[in-house]
Amino acid sequence: MNEMDKELIQNNIYFLKEYIPKLIVGIETEVELLMKNNEKSAFELFYKILEGLEWTIRSINSLEEVGYLTDLKMNKMNETLFETESAFQKKDFVLLGDLLKYEIEELLINWEKKVNFLGDIR
Repeated sequence: MNEMDKELIQNNIYFLKEYIPKLIVGIETEVELLMKNNEKSAFELFYKILEGLEWTIRSINSLEEVGYLTDLKMNKMNETLFETESAFQKKDFVLLGDLLKYEIEELLINWEKKVNFLGDIR
């Protein structure tokens, strides 16, 4: 592996270590907004969460492709994101909150543990 590859991998790890906790807090905030029926703020935050998840999934996938992460349940994340989008479109905010809190957040916590276990790339 050349130095540029190592730097890209290390940057991905750093990004994930910094960003996943923020994404988890965003999800917790989103669930609170949904519970309080604050739809306008919930909608605005929901789109930011989806964008953040997209970036996170790309970074996770790139580390998985080069063998730094395994067993990430990416299929489960994709299925849950599909269900989440459907719940959002149907305005089923109870289901949306449950999916965010009990499915997506749990997967992110698992990813966070795995990423935090990674050290510097040599």
